[in-house]
Amino acid sequence: MTAGHGNHYDVDGRSLDERWPDADAVAGIGGPVRELKTDGGRVSDGDIDAILDELKSFEGVDLAEAEPGTVEQFFNAQDRLMEAIDAKLDDDDLPQATHIWWNDQAEFHLYCADHYFPIANEQWTGFTEVDDPQAVTQAARDRLDSGVPCEKCHSEALYGRRDELLEERDLA
Repeated sequence: MTAGHGNHYDVDGRSLDERWPDADAVAGIGGPVRELKTDGGRVSDGDIDAILDELKSFEGVDLAEAEPGTVEQFFNAQDRLMEAIDAKLDDDDLPQATHIWWNDQAEFHLYCADHYFPIANEQWTGFTEVDDPQAVTQAARDRLDSGVPCEKCHSEALYGRRDELLEERDLA
């Protein structure tokens, strides 16, 4: 599941998923940050344990003083942990998104009522414009209608599970 991804549109109206289909994150300018690393979602507990062991190996390392390669390895391990947790997360256990929250013409987020209504009046900064706002609106509605989970609930579950795993290993 890639909740939160696929919602951002470029100025020509194409989604960033359309522009860079193999990316799981896209920089504001310049293209994909990294390619999606997945085997179709088949992540085992052993895979997660191996990543946690790798993170444990950084215990006592001062990242402010470490070599750039060491810092990169640390953050790559953290990214892999989040990807692995996300692959194992059961979206069926999460509340379904029921509302579209607009950040501007090019960015929207899909939330359940509990997360939407407290911020409903804070929508629309209006900083980004697109050539075809109707296409973006339709894409938002299509995504909502597809039955995706609430992005905030998904994030809370993802980070909550990460925190549990780190605490179990005394890495928190």
